[in-house]
Amino acid sequence: MSDLATILRARRRVLANAVMALRHESRLKTAFIAVFALAFWAALFEAFREGFLFISQVQGFETFLIAIVFALFFLSLLVMLVFSNAVLFYSSLYNSRETNFLLTLPISEESLFAYKLIETLMYSSWAFLYLGVPIILAYGYTSGVPWYFYPAALVMFVVFVAIPASIGSLLAILFVNFVPRSRLRVFLAVLAAAFLLTVLAAIKYASAFSASPSFAISDISRITGKLAFSQNPWLPSLWLSKAILSLGHSRPSRALFYLLVILSNSIFFASIAAATSRRLFWRSFSKSHSSAARYLRSRHKVLSRAIHRLFFFLPREIRIFLTKDLKTFLRDPSQWSQVLIFFGVLAIYIANIRSLPYNLGMKHARSTISLLNLAATSLVLSTFTGRFIFPLVSLEGKKFWVLGLAPVKRKQILYGKFFFAFFGSLLISEALILLSNYILEFPLSMVVCHAVLVLAICAGLSAISVGLGARYPNLKEDNAAKIVAGFGGTLNLIVSMLYIAVMMVTVALPYHTTLAQFAAGAPGQQHYKILGAYLALSLALGTLTSVFFLSIGWAKFERLEF
Repeated sequence: MSDLATILRARRRVLANAVMALRHESRLKTAFIAVFALAFWAALFEAFREGFLFISQVQGFETFLIAIVFALFFLSLLVMLVFSNAVLFYSSLYNSRETNFLLTLPISEESLFAYKLIETLMYSSWAFLYLGVPIILAYGYTSGVPWYFYPAALVMFVVFVAIPASIGSLLAILFVNFVPRSRLRVFLAVLAAAFLLTVLAAIKYASAFSASPSFAISDISRITGKLAFSQNPWLPSLWLSKAILSLGHSRPSRALFYLLVILSNSIFFASIAAATSRRLFWRSFSKSHSSAARYLRSRHKVLSRAIHRLFFFLPREIRIFLTKDLKTFLRDPSQWSQVLIFFGVLAIYIANIRSLPYNLGMKHARSTISLLNLAATSLVLSTFTGRFIFPLVSLEGKKFWVLGLAPVKRKQILYGKFFFAFFGSLLISEALILLSNYILEFPLSMVVCHAVLVLAICAGLSAISVGLGARYPNLKEDNAAKIVAGFGGTLNLIVSMLYIAVMMVTVALPYHTTLAQFAAGAPGQQHYKILGAYLALSLALGTLTSVFFLSIGWAKFERLEF
């Protein structure tokens, strides 16, 4: 497979050039991202360390509980990695100009598949290492592990990530082959609905944990019994968990056994995926580029007409770009299916708050739950804007010269993408918060205040993603996941998290504290003035953030050469 070696050498040079290009980036921006990444990593380490210290206080059960924690942690990462690898492999192999170019060269489909598998593994699995290292260090710090524990655990991580990458690529190939493109949206909708129903069943299952005033041994047995599914011996996550724990208990021979099990299964799944690709590659590639049997023009006309009437207050040019971005979003099932799953899980949780063991009779508890729901919605929203809104400018790619010749101002192009992000995120977020307030039985005044807070958060997050997306465009890349994984996408994630933190600390938390005091019987008129001031502050922060980031994005976008 000398052709694979040639491709990898070319990719290595590209990566080397990208690293060299970092020298030309602002040192302040690079240092900012590095400091934030290290701070987040240190926070994870501290959280895991405190968790292990707490578990160590449960005498006689600490070993078993730590095994449960590791099994659940690696199982959740395994599921997320399989899903992300499938989406990324599909985009990289079937929806990439690089694949079309490589197919014109004398390269075998086996080498192309292997290259895309390695590329997918590198792009999607770095998060596993980033999230896995803190728990390993925290466990080693609290347990007194031998010196070889850390390098051996790192080797196990590297070997393990090949399993979800191979399974994800296999699922992507089978998905393209056996799901007709005309039925793709229906299939993904059914799949997303099945996933959400599974989450609903899990929440109902978890609600069976009844809170008791005293924590007894029977409670531990009942809880661990509910989590026994993570101890299934067929799960690769359990193999990794047992390998790590064997290292920590100074049993290298047992750890080596599980390492060989993981390695053999990594090779097995990779071989299965490669064999499937050899048989189905050209068929799947042809199907991925075929058109549906029908093209429903009437639906697109109805959609365009509805947008123009609904957003009549916007300039016509902005409405045109808003319609364009919405149609592009709806035509890509990989985007709206992820949005449906992310926000659907959150909606299912909020709808089942009453079935969970919360004491909703206390106003303080309801206020705290509502604040946490607001924070969770904001974090999921930041994921949505970072994943789907930030790459919007870059995904125009080489078609940008058409926009450059169009009789519209570039500012209108940018504002069209902002309003697309703002109204889309506002619709979803307001619905979730209204559902939360309805479940928690808050008065109308509370509902209005939360609606204003969500409005400010949506405006700020949308402007951050659109502004930074225009400030750091990557017009040569057509893979949204790779665009997000770059410098600009990382900076966008950090700034979005900081904005949410500022809004939570300066507005939402003091607001709920004041509201709790008011509910406890404090004088009302003064508190109404304070609440009004907090809402005004939220609108001011949202407006200033939106204006600032749209301005810096437009300043770069206006000078961009097509």
